[in-house]
Amino acid sequence: MDQIPKTLWSFLSHFLKPYKFWVGSILFLGLIWAVEISLTPYLMKCIIDHATDIGPNLQKLISTLLPFAVAYVGVTAANSISFRVREWLLLKMMPALRKDIWSFLYNYAMSHSYHYFQKNFSGSIANKISDVSRSVDEFLTNVAELFITKVISIVIAVVSMYLINPLFALALSLWCVAFLIASVYGSKQANKLAKIYSENLSTMIGHTVDGIANNMNVRLFSRRIEETKNIEKRLTTNALKDQDLQWYLIKIRTFQDLTLFVFLTIMLGILIFLYSKGQVTIGDFAFILTLSISMINNVWVLAAELVKLPEILGRFSQGLSTIFMSHEIQDVKNADNIMVKKGKIEFENIHFCYKKGDKIFKDLSLTVEAGEKIGLVGQSGSGKTTLINLILRYYDITDGSIKIDGQDIGQVTQHSLRESISVIPQDVCLFHRTIMENIRYGRLDAKDEQVLQASKKAKAHTFINKLPRKYKTMCEERGGNLSGGQRQRVAIARAILKNAPILILDEATSALDPVTEREIQAVLDKLMANKTCLVIAHRLSTLVNMDRILVFKDGKIIEEGTHKGLLRRKGYYASLWAIQSGKAGLTTYPKK
Repeated sequence: MDQIPKTLWSFLSHFLKPYKFWVGSILFLGLIWAVEISLTPYLMKCIIDHATDIGPNLQKLISTLLPFAVAYVGVTAANSISFRVREWLLLKMMPALRKDIWSFLYNYAMSHSYHYFQKNFSGSIANKISDVSRSVDEFLTNVAELFITKVISIVIAVVSMYLINPLFALALSLWCVAFLIASVYGSKQANKLAKIYSENLSTMIGHTVDGIANNMNVRLFSRRIEETKNIEKRLTTNALKDQDLQWYLIKIRTFQDLTLFVFLTIMLGILIFLYSKGQVTIGDFAFILTLSISMINNVWVLAAELVKLPEILGRFSQGLSTIFMSHEIQDVKNADNIMVKKGKIEFENIHFCYKKGDKIFKDLSLTVEAGEKIGLVGQSGSGKTTLINLILRYYDITDGSIKIDGQDIGQVTQHSLRESISVIPQDVCLFHRTIMENIRYGRLDAKDEQVLQASKKAKAHTFINKLPRKYKTMCEERGGNLSGGQRQRVAIARAILKNAPILILDEATSALDPVTEREIQAVLDKLMANKTCLVIAHRLSTLVNMDRILVFKDGKIIEEGTHKGLLRRKGYYASLWAIQSGKAGLTTYPKK
């Protein structure tokens, strides 16, 4: 997946391969339109010249002008039909192309590391995906197609005018070149302004999504006014950037308007001069003036698209630069799926740091036997969660190895690794989908009856059946319409359904009240049976039945043993237990 097209041209080439016929057909229609633009005025010239020569003779007029009239009407009709055919071709191609692009970008973005999503707003990422897809759409339908059609039509018009008199061709050519050069030159500055505006807009959307996603914090701290002011400040900046861009475009278009007046004046002057010399006909007047007006429209549209092109390319390049960063965590070439039968986990002399020089683990070795229940204890930042993240391969270690059942997790696919591990986090995230769908997320091929059985084991079936639509009840964003205990039960049901051989509990009950915690802890005890379990907990009472407890401090394991054994040692763990049990003042334990 990392062999990705990083320029608009390579990107289009990659995605348009399945649609060569459709693209070719659309470009062919563009050629028809280009010919029609010059052919229609020429047929009009022929009709006027012949009618002028024949005079008021109806029969002769009909016999002479009929072929030209039929051709004129036929070309106009063909042009109209070709537009409808174009719309049909675009209907067949563009929705499918947009789907391919959006799906590819989404899949690539979702394959980024955990760290990537910590650095980038989720709303900003979604906006970048939309920008790239929309930019390709606009480029194909407005720029590429129009550009080719308009350029060909200008070439045909120049040749046609040359056949009347070289002066007309020279005037048209000089004006087109001057007009387009000025437009392209002006578009360079417009490109810079467009990039600034596009990036500013993306950032503003990201902050808007951030505020909406954290609306509970906004309410808790009564910061709605401050958040609104923050967004208004960004909106003001964004509006100024937009005004800078639009004002510059107005100046470009004003200059373009002035050149139009000069061009028409020159063409009309040449016509009058040559007519006075008897070198052009009345039909030539109609042909040159009609074709000149058509060319004005063509070149104007062409220039507008050239000016618009930097904005499209700006959105496209900004989107790609965010989405198409190299994946930090990648599967090795031809990686195998991991086969976890027992669940033994081995850390062999691992080294890890988030930032250079800021080491979390240095030469850490640890073995978790298959089926063993391990508790992880320590202050925030001591390394507990980092250890879990390394097992899940959210980050890659800098040295050493992590093995599960003897298989190096760096040599297997991330997908199969995470399929072998169930995680119940402290903050349960639920999709804005039904409860049935959220539980089934643990195993997508599970039947309804299997989902219900998992729900019953998780003690979730009762409260779900009391909901208005039971299992068809929609979870609001992040499960906001369910209590903390209810969300935890849904997460446990999901883990039961997944039935992975390794289970990780990351502060799974710390946010719950004591009664709910006891109920859920009983469910978790059953879930942990016959599985290798790693349990992070600040409430030490939830770890008393662990086979082994590891005490972390500054990235090192300073103590390990059973709950009772650690209490007998009267060390760091014992001091923590004394504090939580309310006996800290009764006994003093040595610090380590």
